[in-house]
Amino acid sequence: MKRTLMAFAAAVTTMLVPVATVQAQSTVAVYQIPFNFTAEGVTLASGKYTMQHDVAKQFQNLRSARGSGIFLPAGPQLSGTTGAKLVFHKYGERYFLAQVWDTNGTGRNMPVSKEERELTRNPSMAKASFEQITLLAQR
Repeated sequence: MKRTLMAFAAAVTTMLVPVATVQAQSTVAVYQIPFNFTAEGVTLASGKYTMQHDVAKQFQNLRSARGSGIFLPAGPQLSGTTGAKLVFHKYGERYFLAQVWDTNGTGRNMPVSKEERELTRNPSMAKASFEQITLLAQR
């Protein structure tokens, strides 16, 4: 009986260790984005979004409360900030996701879309109306 209890305790401990490791490898941040925006060539509606960053698999997933979203593969990392945030480039009334920062202060630049590249080539649009907008995570 004692041997059976010890084997059961060892099995339970072995099963819990991977679960704790997986949880530690993923961070989640919530954003309220008040404007429509483009990311990875996809236009997304304003609303509440959840950003999941999986450290082990090196990807980020930005998903709206309505279920739409995008998968962001890992790229070269940036460092030098604290807290999760999203950085957008704004040209007139058009917004483009430019940077994604996780809760550990690690970020990455998003690829510049064809649409944003065309806007930056238009001198009047690029200089007169460019703004950089930063949204901090809600939690």
